Amino acid sequence: MVVRLGDSSLSLTDHLKELYLGHTDAEIAVLLTKALDDDVTPGAVTRKRQNEKLFKTRHGVPQVFTQERKRYNDPPVIRGDDVLVMADVHAPFHNAEFCSELVDLAKYVKIKTVILAGDLLDFAALSSFTPNMLDEVETDDTGLVSDEIVAAASFCDVLLDNFDTVLMTLGNHEERITRRLAVQTRVTLLRHLLGYRREERFQISPYYYAIIKTSDGQVWRITHPKNYSVIPVRVAARLADKYGQNVVAAHGHDWGETISTSGHYAAACGMCADGELFEYTQLRDSVSPFMQSGAFALVHGQPLLLHPERRNPVMVKGWYR
Repeated sequence: MVVRLGDSSLSLTDHLKELYLGHTDAEIAVLLTKALDDDVTPGAVTRKRQNEKLFKTRHGVPQVFTQERKRYNDPPVIRGDDVLVMADVHAPFHNAEFCSELVDLAKYVKIKTVILAGDLLDFAALSSFTPNMLDEVETDDTGLVSDEIVAAASFCDVLLDNFDTVLMTLGNHEERITRRLAVQTRVTLLRHLLGYRREERFQISPYYYAIIKTSDGQVWRITHPKNYSVIPVRVAARLADKYGQNVVAAHGHDWGETISTSGHYAAACGMCADGELFEYTQLRDSVSPFMQSGAFALVHGQPLLLHPERRNPVMVKGWYR
């Protein structure tokens, strides 16, 4: 393939060798578009340049060292104004009534995308915590790992019956399987376990967060962070300040919303599990705050923080914001 620029006639590779240090990929794309009388995108230039090993630093000097490791800078991105976020489902400890109402609300406002923001699975059978002492008639509710996987798969089946796209990001409870295996694995393991090996509408990401970009330019970071705090919404607000984005945080099982110091929206979205099903919170007192049920939605790009006990008839189908 030959590209003509000015009076010269050089191969595309030769042109890239001449141009890549003195021009950005976007500038090269413009030159090649004119020369080829065809649309050449900056992304195409970047891919071709990298395939030819024509690397450069951000300041435009040759990059003489090879980058061997992958950069972790490619989280899942959803572009849209209507998304439901369900976090901390902890199947089979999910709150069946509350989750059913969430699906009904999503259908009412025509939400087609749902994010499972970590801890879809509880993996109680893989827990390293001390087992409970049962009474004379009790059975061990942790059951088998296979039972938990079946419960989570059944939960996702319902979501796929009601949404066009289901995106699952990771939480600390999904880590239990790799901790028990004591080896690195891939998220395709979870896809196989849940039975969605060929279901393109069901997506699993190795990231613990996802990004939503709305039509008005807002960026929403839906995250299952490593940290938690006994002070509600504290973690979400600090993350909003750190990343300069609107943040909806799971993991802490806390609930509430605020405006962070940097002026970004920050919310703790609560959990979609039923707190009364967790024996470790119900059998023994602690000074930890009560777990809060809840979820989050973007409706026409506007935040809607959801709670099963907070309703107002003037809001969307009776939901409190």
